[in-house]
Amino acid sequence: MQNKQGCLYLFLRFLKPFFHGPENNPEVLPYSAKGPLLTKAEKSFYKVLCLACGDDLTVFVQVRVSELLSVNKSKEKGFHAKWMNKIDRKSIDFVICDPESLSVILAIELDDKSHEKPHRVKRDAFILKAFEAAGINLLRQKVKAKYSPQEIRGMIERCRTG
Repeated sequence: MQNKQGCLYLFLRFLKPFFHGPENNPEVLPYSAKGPLLTKAEKSFYKVLCLACGDDLTVFVQVRVSELLSVNKSKEKGFHAKWMNKIDRKSIDFVICDPESLSVILAIELDDKSHEKPHRVKRDAFILKAFEAAGINLLRQKVKAKYSPQEIRGMIERCRTG
């Protein structure tokens, strides 16, 4: 009798993925598309930013901070992991680069009301300090109803020259 229960158990385990959804079926991966990369406010700014940059600058969106900053070497145990964890899973809204070298000229964070929350204020202050330490200009731009391509280009040029 125990033998029959064993066979039934194996048979039911075989059928389980077909009746219990993708989380139990290794053939079906649990991913779906998130949608647009940018919010409406970010998309509005992006369009004007592209006009301001023209053909002589390249704009990237939603760039992970860990792609922009590296952790200096240290002999202290756990040093690298500790500081990488502070920038891991964080992103910058826009990064402007030289189109030939793709070296970073400027990073831009578009600040909406979510940046007024205490945890975001703390996060934003840390990110600003991290970019300053790395020698990368970080511009914080408040969300507005309209942007001027000339004004944005002026901000970019000021960051490029000094």
